[in-house]
Amino acid sequence: MTAPPRVLVVGCGSIGMRHLTNLRALGVEEIIACDAQPARLADVKKRFKVETVEAVRQAWAHAPQAALITAPTSLHVPLALEAAERGCHLFIEKPRIGSTRPSSACSPLCRSGSS
Repeated sequence: MTAPPRVLVVGCGSIGMRHLTNLRALGVEEIIACDAQPARLADVKKRFKVETVEAVRQAWAHAPQAALITAPTSLHVPLALEAAERGCHLFIEKPRIGSTRPSSACSPLCRSGSS
């Protein structure tokens, strides 16, 4: 029997909240929400009954298998790389990146499936 997935949502603004709602609707139970704003995290914890962390480095202790990157665009590449290095499947909200140069940094790591 396959264990249920643990999913990390990085960024709990309006798009992150939409993804949290969708994950719950799909039956995903193990969700970790990450956001730098404590008030926003308190709301997320109350509404969705999920684990919350203020820094992505804290989320790795929960060993997520997938990461939804819904933070500001300028953070997409570093967050995606950090998640990919830990073997997470990635969903990166659009725009994925602000230019094509950082995209090339993600490609080899993401194709290999690990670091």
